Amino acid sequence: MLLLLTAAVILTSGVARSVSREALVRSQAQALGDAVIFQVAQELQDGPASPHLRIDGSPTSITVLGIHVALTIDSEFGKIDLNAAPTQVLARLFIYAGMPQIDAQNLAVSVARARAQAASTSVGADQTQAPELRLTFRLTNELLYLSGASPALLNAIDAAVTTDSGHNMIDPSTAPLAALVASESMPPEQAQEIVRERRALPDTEVWNSATGNGQSHAAVDLRGWPLRLRARYDLSNRSFEIDTIIRLVGAAGNGFLTSHYHFAESD
Repeated sequence: MLLLLTAAVILTSGVARSVSREALVRSQAQALGDAVIFQVAQELQDGPASPHLRIDGSPTSITVLGIHVALTIDSEFGKIDLNAAPTQVLARLFIYAGMPQIDAQNLAVSVARARAQAASTSVGADQTQAPELRLTFRLTNELLYLSGASPALLNAIDAAVTTDSGHNMIDPSTAPLAALVASESMPPEQAQEIVRERRALPDTEVWNSATGNGQSHAAVDLRGWPLRLRARYDLSNRSFEIDTIIRLVGAAGNGFLTSHYHFAESD
């Protein structure tokens, strides 16, 4: 009996140490994720001083506290907003993602009906709520609540949709391929050429949709832009990722807010 009790104590102690190490690594990884967000926000505020942080989803990397961090930054203004996009734009997006035309049109109509219902129920006392609290869709995966939507569809359109732009039109200077095809009603080949031209620009420039040419980062004021940051890094032989929206605020863009924060260990 004494041997059994001793073995149990040793086993329990070992499990406790393992859990403690697990919690420590995860805590450190979360702290590193916070540092990544802070450094990215600082570099975005610097503008031309950090031209490698492009906002069109181009992959890049930074070093934070000596650790390599792979990341992408997307402007949500370049994406199709489920809360604001015209029905025909949504239908074209669903078709581009592989849905049959009639199914795509039906789903787009379902989105419009859900928005209309949300608008009608926000009459009266609910009008005192902040606009973001009256959104039909707060997260893009809430599209799955509608009949006809599937995880496969959501995965296909994930890079092209948002719930954070607040606009019924996209910004072509940062829009992903699918958003360009659906919103601008252009052939995929033309949209692909625009994406290629954007990514061929020097890191010191961003694409100007009005002229079709590059312009200096200094000409772009990012204050208030919803920017989706996705980062991945390794710590103690484990991989972690963060996914969040950053908004620069303040008269000089010298502060930032985050929303939709997600932290997880990745495969």
